[in-house]
Amino acid sequence: MTTAPATFAVYQADIMPLRGRYALAWASAMGAEKDVTVERARQAVLAGAVTDAPGDALPLLGADAALEQLPGESDTSYRARILGAWDTWPWAGTRQGLGAVFTLLGLTVTLATATELGRAPWAQWYAFASATGWTRRTWQAGSEVWGSGVWGSTATRDDVRRIRRFSRRFSNARDRGWVVILQSSPGVWGAPSTWGAPGVWGARNPRWRI
Repeated sequence: MTTAPATFAVYQADIMPLRGRYALAWASAMGAEKDVTVERARQAVLAGAVTDAPGDALPLLGADAALEQLPGESDTSYRARILGAWDTWPWAGTRQGLGAVFTLLGLTVTLATATELGRAPWAQWYAFASATGWTRRTWQAGSEVWGSGVWGSTATRDDVRRIRRFSRRFSNARDRGWVVILQSSPGVWGAPSTWGAPGVWGARNPRWRI
């Protein structure tokens, strides 16, 4: 039993009835073109398969699922999120969905609704982020250019934009969201303490409207 040649370049030359040097070279060249066509067809099929697609196809597959890759996120992690998109999107607009987003962004948050905080209007949510690693940033008049940093914290503009973008995507369209960066002291949320006591609520904590 003979083994089939691995490539068309070899197979085409094997079945060539003319065995001269030029005839075999011509057959091998024609077979090589077939190999290129087959490989491109194979890659085209794999480009649509999340588990087998090359890395440069992932942004397109992610865009199809409305999921972007985070800075520093591995392709393996991103593939898993794209594969799980059908299980992820049903939670959009819910507390669980928002919680998953903040976890993905590497933030530890406590979520609360306006109703739970006794605030109006009711269609609001608040994500109280602790242990972010960001510190309070004070504007230095005369030494900084407007827009060079984020007002109130050492977070970068890319940090804020990313958090806003992800949060908006998974927030209910009717809701107004807020991310509160905890920097006040004691700044405890929930009974028996008062939020931000003894100061004014939120006065010492940067808030980003989503």
